[in-house]
Parts: sequence; C-alpha cells; structure tokens
Amino acid sequence: MGQERKIAIIGAGGHARETALLLQQCGISRDAIAGFFVDDRYWTETAVEGFPLLRIGDFDTGRHDAVVAIGDSRARRAVVEGLPPSTRFPGFVHPSVIAPADVAIAEGVILHAGCIVTTNVTLGRHVQLNRGTQVGHDSVLEAFCTTAPGAVISGNCHVGADAYLGAMSCIRERQTIGAGAMVGMGAVVVSDVPPDSTYVGNPARPLQRVPA
Repeated sequence: MGQERKIAIIGAGGHARETALLLQQCGISRDAIAGFFVDDRYWTETAVEGFPLLRIGDFDTGRHDAVVAIGDSRARRAVVEGLPPSTRFPGFVHPSVIAPADVAIAEGVILHAGCIVTTNVTLGRHVQLNRGTQVGHDSVLEAFCTTAPGAVISGNCHVGADAYLGAMSCIRERQTIGAGAMVGMGAVVVSDVPPDSTYVGNPARPLQRVPA
C-alpha cells in the first residue's frame, strides 16, 4: 500500500496559519497536514502552530498536495509557477461559506469563514477570499486575485488577475479592477481601476506618493 498523501501548506506567515486552521475546520486532520513549507531564507529548526517547518525542497509531488497560503497575489503566483507541473492544488471552502452550486471554482481556490458568493460567479485559479468577503452576481475574479477580510464586490464586476482588494474595501457594481491593481483598506471604488495601479480613499483615487 502506498504512503498516504498529505497537504503541504506553502508559507508560514499569519495567512498560512489561518489557512491551517481552515483546513482543520474543513475536516482535514492535523495528521494529514505535512507542515509549513518555506524557502531557505525563512527556514529554522522550529515548529509553527505545532506543525513542522520544512524546506520547500522537501516538497514531493508523489507524497504531497499543495495549498499555497500566501496573501500577496503576485508572490502566490510565483510560488505556484515554481512548483513542479504535476503538483496537485486542492481547493477548500469553509463550512460557513454561503455559495450556490453554480459557482465555478477552479483549482487552489480558498474561501475563508463567512464568505458569501452569489449566483453566476466565476472564481479563477488560486483565488483566495479572506474572512467575510462578499461577491455579487455575475462577477468574475481572475486567477490569483486576493481579498482581505470584509471586502465587498458588487454585481457584474470584473477583478483582474493578481489584483488585491484591501480589508473592508467596497467595489460598486459594474466596475473593472485591472490586473495587478491594489485597492486600499476601506476604499470605495466607484469607477474602473487601471491595471497595476493603487487606489485608496472614498471615493477611491490613485495613490499620490510623496517624493522622497
């Protein structure tokens, strides 16, 4: 009989530790979690939340499935794309999530506690919705986008790949958030946000950086 597969949590920060808790709340036993996997920059001979801290080089597609629990959208993409092509990425949905059967959920999607996803919503690969996120009807969230706790996405919105929506941000209906854009904490978006930009405030406007 082959060795039982375990889940490798890639990352060891706060988001990774919350994800380890999510997995257990989804019925995954502690024994089925191999530990937290990090690169050599972060590795020490310690444990995290009682789980081993392991080197990313110890990840084995023959023994492990991967949950990449890194909140930064682009960093998460880089890690996923750096893993072997045969890596399996299961998705997990907290039992408290409200979502209909027609929600299209791709590989690696993580929905944390209290999320509400309504009808005809598409979630791309490795989308991660943090606690209490709400997504309205007919919205599309492309690969690797991330929401912080309490983000609200209204109906008919399009959130581009690698975008990040800060805690308690709110997106008005029919808006587009460009790929790689960042929406700040508490921002109220009432118009489209261009790719690779940062918008903050109410109403949300481009972040004005003060010269050094």
